[in-house]
Amino acid sequence: MDSRKILLVGDKGESGLTGPLFRLFQLAEILSSHYLVTVVGSKSVFSTLDSIQVLSHEEAVLKHLIREHDIVLCRPGLLSVKNLWQILSEKKYLVTDLFIPQPIEGLHYFSQITGAGQKYYNNSQRRLRRAIRCSDFFLCSSPSQRLFWLGAITGIRNLPVSFIVQDPHLSSLIDCVPLGISEVSSEKNKHCGLVGNRDDIFKIVWGGGLWNWTDPELLLSSILSLEENVKKNIKVIFPGIVHSDTQIPLPLTADKVCKRVENSSELKKMVELTPGWLSLEQYRQKLYTSNLGISLHRNGVESVLSWRLRIISYIEAGIPVILSENCPLAELIAEYGAGIVIPVESVEKCSQAISQLFLDREFYLKCKKAMNKIRQSLLLEKISKPLIEYCDAPRRAPDLKSLNLWTLPQIVLP
Repeated sequence: MDSRKILLVGDKGESGLTGPLFRLFQLAEILSSHYLVTVVGSKSVFSTLDSIQVLSHEEAVLKHLIREHDIVLCRPGLLSVKNLWQILSEKKYLVTDLFIPQPIEGLHYFSQITGAGQKYYNNSQRRLRRAIRCSDFFLCSSPSQRLFWLGAITGIRNLPVSFIVQDPHLSSLIDCVPLGISEVSSEKNKHCGLVGNRDDIFKIVWGGGLWNWTDPELLLSSILSLEENVKKNIKVIFPGIVHSDTQIPLPLTADKVCKRVENSSELKKMVELTPGWLSLEQYRQKLYTSNLGISLHRNGVESVLSWRLRIISYIEAGIPVILSENCPLAELIAEYGAGIVIPVESVEKCSQAISQLFLDREFYLKCKKAMNKIRQSLLLEKISKPLIEYCDAPRRAPDLKSLNLWTLPQIVLP
């Protein structure tokens, strides 16, 4: 194991299975097999990783931790101005994780907050720009995301013109390290989701939140339009409605779904709503007893840029999926034949896909077999190579090499 020390900083107050928390868990898991790792985050979540030191936000003194470590890795907005100043002045290395399209998601989050929404969004954007200015290396999740973030980075940073000659693709500044599959969990899930007899309950799981860019109402309409011989066997599970971060308001989409189910006697029989946010183990228990995963989104730029945790969790569990087109993982599912990709906002196609996967056992098992192949292509050890290579030989970003006490405030303070 390399003696290099890496500090991972997570969001405050998160203990349920959120995308950022699961991402931090995966990064800690893969990095701890190579380096000495400290995580600032929820102790209960990281208790299964024996080789790392975990400190709660209440226990952690970031000033001391930054001084003791070589590399700091976190999402944008989690470090204060003082933290960033210290990292640059003490010549530590900062890796910023841009695995979600934060500016686009922020527009969705804050658009439903009356009055103060614009202020919250502006503050979030200011913290993001500050993190971008101060970072040596960036992670993202997909080629489309990489292009999105390259536009933001080159618009904010004054990179030296010689940099493009040395690195035409700018991969030494930002590279793809998506959410992936742990080899341990991949071995556990070989027998998940097997279809029983026609009279068995066929469980469809909607992993993750009911965000405003998703389309769970399409799923409700689709199961209502199923033929009776299929409908009577279908159970839809929503394992998390209210986010564990109380500062995030209940999305309007989630509110609509809850009201629609409450007001329909037919949907009440077919839908299971879990109001709270589940832990990782609780969520996996739901997944491993389900037959089908589903992810539907509305038309919009968010879907083109997202690498969804819910779909990764379906792949991990080895269950076939139905998902909307125009997202990076839809292309992967279609390429391997591990499920059915449907047009956005099509009730008819969604209903047909559910019926086919329920009624056609041969097709279902073919999709499931293909899912095993996808798992192998997304193993963490494979897809994390750019991060491991950076941590093996960390480098200062080219425009940050000549920082001094006079230029430092221009980077950190705006």
